[in-house]
Amino acid sequence: MNFVKRAALSLWARKGRTLITFATFLVISLMVMAGVLINAATAWAERDARRSVGAEVGLDVDLGAMGGVGQAPVIDPATVERIGELPQVRKYTYSLWDRVILEKDAQLVDAGMEETMGPGGTAAIGLLDSSLLTDFRSGRFTLVSGRHLTAADRDKKRILIEERLARKNRLRTGDTVTLTGNDEKTTGKFTVAGVFRDPRPATEPEPEHYVSPANMIYGTVGGLAALSAPGGGAPGITRATFLLTDPDDQREFRDRAEATAGPALDGFTLDVNDKAVQQMTGPLKSISSTATFAMWLTGLAGAAVLALLVNLAVKQRRTEYGVLLSMGERKWKLITQQALEITAIAALAIVLATLFTPG
Repeated sequence: MNFVKRAALSLWARKGRTLITFATFLVISLMVMAGVLINAATAWAERDARRSVGAEVGLDVDLGAMGGVGQAPVIDPATVERIGELPQVRKYTYSLWDRVILEKDAQLVDAGMEETMGPGGTAAIGLLDSSLLTDFRSGRFTLVSGRHLTAADRDKKRILIEERLARKNRLRTGDTVTLTGNDEKTTGKFTVAGVFRDPRPATEPEPEHYVSPANMIYGTVGGLAALSAPGGGAPGITRATFLLTDPDDQREFRDRAEATAGPALDGFTLDVNDKAVQQMTGPLKSISSTATFAMWLTGLAGAAVLALLVNLAVKQRRTEYGVLLSMGERKWKLITQQALEITAIAALAIVLATLFTPG
């Protein structure tokens, strides 16, 4: 009898064993395919997340080049804007900072800290676009009311204040606050554009400016520059952030930025800050790793179970194989018959698993 026909008859005659083997193959196939689909889905989601968040490239003062002495270099806003117009850039912002003093009608939050910037003094950071601040993009800061500062507000006197400072002075969006510049002479009335929440305790000094996080103020570049340089002129920029459309364009962006800015970048570095990307893609990578581990574990366990089933099947059919060999049947045909039976069951299980698994 042809060994192919004999394999079909054997599968039909041993329905119980065939169903057990088929069910085992089906479960293993479903779990392995589920792992493959999870890996594919997380890879797609990670790629989509990277593109939606983009890569953040920061332009900062090169402290190593300063050697710990001398005044920090500044860069002209026009140079930063030329870099921001490169095709790889989706959005950009730049900033400056200085000390400002709240007038007597407003008071700082008492955090029990030493007043490093004098009575009523705190740090104010001028931004072109506050929504691109890393802490806002990562979700660490939350805008409680109002709106972000944008490029359209550049030369207007508008600020964002922390909710504890707003609560202490009963300030809301639309109210005005009088600020005095570092020269303690130049003053300006600023409108509260928004109130944000910083989760850090008021008693924990802000590491860069060493003031209470509750007293940090973010304002428009032009508004704060008017306090820092009352005589007019372009403000000196010490930091900028460029949000790229595609994280894969980092190298090209750096090359073109250096060519665009030229010597103006002396004393500055262009570094990638992928903190926001990592926060979004980190859980996806964890899911992918877990799915891969489970897939391989399932595959190995399934292979061991199937090997055991095949071994038991061969032992149970010793008499049958012995009779066939005594009748002159070739050994390779018996081995091929056994392999054919397993292959047929596996093929059917894989096809059904493919149909059951959503694509």
